[in-house]
Amino acid sequence: MADEALHLKLTGIAGFIKGESFTLRPGSISVIGRSRSCDISLRELKQGREDDEGAKEDHYKTVSRQHVRISFKDSSEVMIEDLSHNGSYLDGARIQSRASISDLAKKSHELRLGTNETFKLELAKAEKTKASPKILVKRGD
Repeated sequence: MADEALHLKLTGIAGFIKGESFTLRPGSISVIGRSRSCDISLRELKQGREDDEGAKEDHYKTVSRQHVRISFKDSSEVMIEDLSHNGSYLDGARIQSRASISDLAKKSHELRLGTNETFKLELAKAEKTKASPKILVKRGD
């Protein structure tokens, strides 16, 4: 598999993000947090789930407006920078400023924001999109 065909897939496995999926392309830098200005805004995801349990709301509030920055260079290098006050955790260990992942080709990792919002990080092949059909319009003379 060539690097250009691999993307970083983030799948929500706990919290308001559970069941959501995001794809980051090689060379991308994305910020995740509660702010609407983030590349991945948890506020937008939460809006459709307002009637969920109150305990989830308490966990959600531990996510900062701009919580983490993920730099996805390619399949061999992912950098996660903690921008928060309540912490970010990679595979259960608190990230001290920054963490680097270099083994995504071998295994997936878990990234937790605050106390509950958790993503599974893994490499995935880029989904092929269907090409739009070309429409040829002939004009009569």
